[in-house]
Amino acid sequence: QQGFAQHLAYAIQINEKLKIRAKITSIISEFLLLILKAFTMENTTVEWVQINNTDCLKFTFNDVLTHKEALIASEEWKKAFQNNTAKKFMVIFDAKAMKDYEPMARSIWQKTISELKKQIDSIWVITDSKIIAAGAKIMGVFTSFSIKTVDSEEKITLRKEMQAA
Repeated sequence: QQGFAQHLAYAIQINEKLKIRAKITSIISEFLLLILKAFTMENTTVEWVQINNTDCLKFTFNDVLTHKEALIASEEWKKAFQNNTAKKFMVIFDAKAMKDYEPMARSIWQKTISELKKQIDSIWVITDSKIIAAGAKIMGVFTSFSIKTVDSEEKITLRKEMQAA
C-alpha cells in the first residue's frame, strides 16, 4: 500500500505541475496577443456586417497586406469565432483597394482557414485584380475550401440568394 500511496502522491504532483504549466502557457499567449495588438493594422480592418440577415466577418484590405497585419488579423478572426463555435459564418475579404500581399500573409490566411474550417460557411473575395483572384484560388486549393471571387459586394448577395433557390 505504501508503494501505491507514493505513486498516487507522485501523480498528483505531476498533475499540479501540468496545471501550472498550462496556466503559464495561457498567460504567455495572452501577453503575446497584447504585444501583437500593440501594433496597429494600418491597411486592414475587421468588422461584423450583415448581408441578407447573415452574419459575416468582413476584412477590408488597403494597399499591401503584410505578414504582420495578417498575423494580427488572423488572431482577430480566431477571437471573433471563439465565442460561437457551433455557428458557421460567411467570411468576406474585400480586396478592392489591395495592391499586393506578402507571400507569408497568404500562408497565414491558409493556416487560419484550415483551423477555422468547421465554422466557415463560405468565403468571398471582392477584387478586380487577377493576381489577387489567383491568390484566392491558390488558398482554396491548399485549404480544400471553395473560395469565390466577385467584383462587388452586391454580387455576394446575388450569389447567396441564387444558392438558396
